[in-house]
Amino acid sequence: MNRRGEKLGWTLGWLGGFLWVFIISIIFLIQGKYISGILAIVIFVTALLLIHILSPWRNKAKKYWLLMLPLYIIFIISIIVIIFGFGGINNLSEVQYGSWIIPCLVPIFVLGRKTWQDND
Repeated sequence: MNRRGEKLGWTLGWLGGFLWVFIISIIFLIQGKYISGILAIVIFVTALLLIHILSPWRNKAKKYWLLMLPLYIIFIISIIVIIFGFGGINNLSEVQYGSWIIPCLVPIFVLGRKTWQDND
């Protein structure tokens, strides 16, 4: 079985989840916020590498939650870097702190105990 759709879902889903970091890194660099811009690019490149290295078809026996956890950690780090790049938490307006993270964590709870080889 090819499972191309699942592979595209993993790769493009995570890529879409981190693409905003790359876009904001370019904005930071244009604004002259070089440290935040470079940190955001490093985070984006690290995420790309982890998306590839931790892909389930390369780690067939590992549970999905183990594969997703490092990406979620990088995701949270990216949010912190971006917040500080914009001047800190006090400069954000009308943000419901923490409420946005719950929908983001759904896949880790739904797929967490499964492995790639469960569906082979």
